[in-house]
Amino acid sequence: MITINVLLKVKAEKEQDYLAFLEDMVQKSRQDEGCLFYDHFRNVNYHNEYIIVENWADDESVEKHNETAHLKNFLEKIPAYLEKELELKISRS
Repeated sequence: MITINVLLKVKAEKEQDYLAFLEDMVQKSRQDEGCLFYDHFRNVNYHNEYIIVENWADDESVEKHNETAHLKNFLEKIPAYLEKELELKISRS
């Protein structure tokens, strides 16, 4: 299994737009082949910090997800919502 954590620090003035933007991507990603878990959480201590938690069956599933229109759209548009560049953490088990 592959776990991917995406850490995001959202501009306060963009937060509501960000949440609407992300909801579509989360819903579509959950439907991707090999997706075991995909969700989005807000940090309870820092309200403009979020994490996307992804669990994938294997590398092939991640590669296919990386080629989807919804992920490409996310990667293209997400910088406009963020205070700093997103952080990506990947682990394999």
